[in-house]
Amino acid sequence: MAVYSYKATDQQGKFVEGNIDAPDYHIAVKQIQKLNYFPIQVHESKAKKTGSREINLPGADFFNRIPQKEILTLTQHLSTLVGSGITLDSSLSSLAKLTENPKVQKILSGVQKRVHSGGSFAEALSEHPLAFSKLYVNMVRAGEEGGVLTSCLDRLAQYMEKAENLKNNIRSAMINPAVLT
Repeated sequence: MAVYSYKATDQQGKFVEGNIDAPDYHIAVKQIQKLNYFPIQVHESKAKKTGSREINLPGADFFNRIPQKEILTLTQHLSTLVGSGITLDSSLSSLAKLTENPKVQKILSGVQKRVHSGGSFAEALSEHPLAFSKLYVNMVRAGEEGGVLTSCLDRLAQYMEKAENLKNNIRSAMINPAVLT
């Protein structure tokens, strides 16, 4: 079991912070919701700090890329906020204020402005191809058109989490032969 730190609001709108034990992120969110709180930010408090490395391919804009771990966290938070009944516009605005990475803040502010002015969420995301993949944008587009954005974001977060775990497993499996060589 892991310890998750959370920031949430109660039914009167007051901010509440705390910690909760849960086996994974989704169960932690459900436990917080059972306490009659609306989770805003949930993260593993004793997570290992692994440096996110990206391969610098010729022609790729390495310095403007955002690590997939941050996109995963953003997706989880957005799914939680939209699922709790907060509008997409307000959710994006809240996430832009809460995020610590200035690149992510700038992207979220741009996406929020586009959504606020009446554009679709998927179109706003597609303007940032270095942050959001085509799969991500198309899943969001399908969720918007089908009226199931929350479940699409939830499934997208699960997919990204499994992909991140697979990358970490492959990376750790490759380290042993490299050390032995």
